[in-house]
Amino acid sequence: MLRLNVLPLIVLLGLVTPAATFAAEGDAAPISEANGHLVLEALGHQLALPMPDWVDPAWRERDGLSALIDTNYVTLDGQAAVSLYPKGEGEGFWTKRYGARILDDASTALVDYRDAAIDAFATTCKPGLTGFFQLEPDGADHLPPLGFVCGGFLDALPGYRGKGEVMVMGFLKSPNGLGVVFQEWQGTAFDPADPTSWPVDVQTVEARVAQFKTDASLAVVD
Repeated sequence: MLRLNVLPLIVLLGLVTPAATFAAEGDAAPISEANGHLVLEALGHQLALPMPDWVDPAWRERDGLSALIDTNYVTLDGQAAVSLYPKGEGEGFWTKRYGARILDDASTALVDYRDAAIDAFATTCKPGLTGFFQLEPDGADHLPPLGFVCGGFLDALPGYRGKGEVMVMGFLKSPNGLGVVFQEWQGTAFDPADPTSWPVDVQTVEARVAQFKTDASLAVVD
């Protein structure tokens, strides 16, 4: 069961976040469909992730996935990231954002990267409105997906005033790098301790957590 821990916003210590190929807003996104998954191939890795959960399989079969999503792909400083949006949404305006990131970094431990992600997320949110949740404890050789809740962003953030967000993030590691899969749901500001006020229902969040645990993988490309 989802249990939310609300942070007092004392910043946590950390480091500081053959198939069709879809067009991106900028560089071409090296992402394709394979075996019912999306596959991002970059920086010597293949990162497989579940399909966007807002896409109806019948529509995808009829129209093709590129008719149902917009994408944005960027590479910078040893990182490659793709973001997916419902068709018609994008960086300037979105209610759902889904994607993946590959980092060319073999030295950073997953737990350190997770601490960095918590740190970065917490510093964007108003004091007392930041929380996180994890549905199972850390494993000996893996980290379970982590959920973040921001009931209200800092007013100083351009474009985010009056908004809140729920995010789920999964963490992956290979001998040569790191991988992250994430999904965000954004809406008006809300009470993080009251899941009925969130921009997404708890069942959808828990289902995405389960998919990130079982249906996401990172592999080195030979």
